[in-house]
This record gives sequence, structure tokens and C-alpha cells, in this order.
Amino acid sequence: SWVASEVSWVAMSAWASWVASEVSSLAALSRLRSLRTLHPLNGSPLKVAVETRTLRSMLMNEPSVGGAPDLRRASCEASAPAGAMHELTIFAANDYLGLSGHAETRAAAAQAAAAHGSGPRASALVCGYTQMHRELERSLAELTGCDEVLLYPSGFAANLSVIGALADSADVAVFSDELNHASIVDGARLAARGAGAALHVYRHNDLNHLEALLAACTAPRKLIVSDALFSMDGDLADCKGLVTLRQRYGALLCLDEAHATLVFGHRGGGVAQAMGVERQVDVHVGTLSKAVGSQGGFVGCSSPMKQLLLSKGRAGIYSTAMPLPSVAAARAAI
Repeated sequence: SWVASEVSWVAMSAWASWVASEVSSLAALSRLRSLRTLHPLNGSPLKVAVETRTLRSMLMNEPSVGGAPDLRRASCEASAPAGAMHELTIFAANDYLGLSGHAETRAAAAQAAAAHGSGPRASALVCGYTQMHRELERSLAELTGCDEVLLYPSGFAANLSVIGALADSADVAVFSDELNHASIVDGARLAARGAGAALHVYRHNDLNHLEALLAACTAPRKLIVSDALFSMDGDLADCKGLVTLRQRYGALLCLDEAHATLVFGHRGGGVAQAMGVERQVDVHVGTLSKAVGSQGGFVGCSSPMKQLLLSKGRAGIYSTAMPLPSVAAARAAI
């Protein structure tokens, strides 16, 4: 018993040392992430309140895991009375159309919560799927021009699920833009490591490079994955060019329209819709947490593809279904 305890102590000590070392290294590289407490103001998508000490900590770039700043470490904090508030206008949020604070979306969420709470708390495949979920799927299908839609707890989970289900063996090659969202990057890496799929990263928006990789690839199944509207630089994918390569090389095309939903397209379906090629895209991935102003993710596709993702997409199978207030708010927004 003493030996086991000693081994356990050594192991935990090694982990504690590693964590401390990693945090120190991240700090030296200015790569520590922080949580800052903000206070929403009257449902406004642009206005928040922040305590003076939190604002000063933010401006001094002090690390924070969400609690109040350490006053001993902030030389100018002592003069800031606790609780003093400042109103800020924010330009970094994803609520592009302000729909999260719209009276109708707030009322829909409140009514759903009052009537049903969060709804059945289970995977959609167990008992978490309701008529409200189905109605939201149909609204999203009409929006995107897809035959079917499958809901996910987040856009991140949607990309993990899609890539994991499609790139399931060494017979598949995944072609990913170098500036794709982290959820696509992680999904492709997991497919490569877990299923043996080949992963090819092409230069950003360089369709000549992509075509060269496609032409040299001998894999029976090819999957092209790209953001439609790239989040870092705000530029658009050449959706028409991607569709041309999809047809030329028999590839499956998956576009992440997270930042473009309700922003581009005559129905708000995204960049592919704006370019008139939405029906030539096999899989549309989207989120409900940006312009829709709610929470969750979705995939627009054919009925057979939905059946496949429903049966093989682990990030959806093993996640709890969207809560009903979020479902109601999203449908009201759309």
C-alpha cells in the first residue's frame, strides 16, 4: 500500500510539474488564453458592461481563468473600486444580425423553457428528438435548399461528425484548405490518425494546387472540405471552382457555411447559394450560434447522407440533443 501511494504521488507530481511548465511556456510565447466576465445589457448584441478592474486587467493582458483579477499582481488595480462598471461596444461577437436579442427570439426561447424546460435530456437517437427539432430541420432545409438537415449540439461537433463518418478508411483522401476552421482541421487529423485516411492540405484558395493534388491521388474516394467564408480574413472560397473540381475528379464536396448562413444567398443559405451552386455541394455544414443568434450546429444534405451521418457520426450519436429553448429561438430567428 505504501509503495502504491508513493508511485501515485510521483506520477501526480510529474503531471503537476508538466502542467506548470506548459503554462509557463505558453506565457512566454504570449499564447495564454483568458476568460473575461462581461455583463449583457438589455439583450443588445453590441453593448456590454464590464467592471473597471476586469477592463484594466484586459488592457494589461493579464491571464485570467474567469475569476476576478489577482489584485496583488495588478499595480494599478488598488485604485479601482470593486464593482465600478463601464459600458463597452463590442465588435468581436458572432451575432451578426442581432437576432439573439430580438424580441421574437427571446420570447420563443422563454416560452419553450416555461413549457418544456430544456426538453428531453438525451441523445437525439434515444429520446432527445422532438417535433420542435424536426420543425427546425425543415426550416433549415428550406433555407439552404437541401433535401434534409441533421442537427448537432455545435458546428464543431457537426464537422467532426461529418469528416469522421465519411473519411472512415484508408480508401479515402481528404483535401483541406490550409486556413479551414479548427473543427475541420481536427476532424481531418482524427480521420488520418484513427482511420488511416490520407490528408492533403492545399494552399489557401489555390485551386491549381488543389487540382494537382487531386490529379496525383489514387484513392477511390476523395473528400474536399473548405470553409465557404473564411473566419480569419473574411475572404470567400471559390465555390464554383470547387464544384468544377468535384465533378472533374468525382470528389465529394463539403462546405462549412458557418459564417455565411443568413449573410449570403437569396434565402440566406450561404456562399454556395449566392454563387448559384448550392445543389452541386454534397454537404453543407452550418451553425446556429452566429447570425442565427442561438446555439447548435447543423448539416444540410441528401436523405441517404443524413441516414449515414445519423448512423455513423459519433459526435452526434454520443451527444445530447439541442435544448428546446435554443431550438425555439433558432426557428424564430429563421
